[in-house]
Amino acid sequence: MGFFKLLLTFVMVTFLNLSFADGHGVKLKGDFGWFAVTGLMMPINETHIYWSGEFSGTYFADDTKSPLHEAAVRCPGYNDVRIAEDKSDLAGYCIFQDASGDQVTLHWSGGGKANGAGGEMEWISGTGKYANLSGPAGKWRGFTMANWKDGYANGWAYWNK
Repeated sequence: MGFFKLLLTFVMVTFLNLSFADGHGVKLKGDFGWFAVTGLMMPINETHIYWSGEFSGTYFADDTKSPLHEAAVRCPGYNDVRIAEDKSDLAGYCIFQDASGDQVTLHWSGGGKANGAGGEMEWISGTGKYANLSGPAGKWRGFTMANWKDGYANGWAYWNK
């Protein structure tokens, strides 16, 4: 019985590594804590705000053996918020850099409430072990925790949870 468990573990780990190497879509499962470090918030009118800029943070994979666990993440994008309607549309890209310096980029887009939107993610390109990674990355759901008086913001996103 121990041999079969060892064999199953080997096959599962090999499949995860091959899926990064040969371009199959890989779904992220974890949390992304972010800080909006740059950006421009433009009031369109009293109840409509358009933000474009970049937020960055760290991705914490549920599987701590994932090569992307604790990767640095930078996400340029936009958020079109209609406060009176409690709606938003947003999209952008996230660039991950793992501990070995390899990078991978995904595109995200979606919409929802003014605070509490969600959508889809898709792998676009990468370097090193992520060079051929493409395809679906799953779903995201994001929230803003704090809008600071100086214009910065903090928040988090759940990926495939």
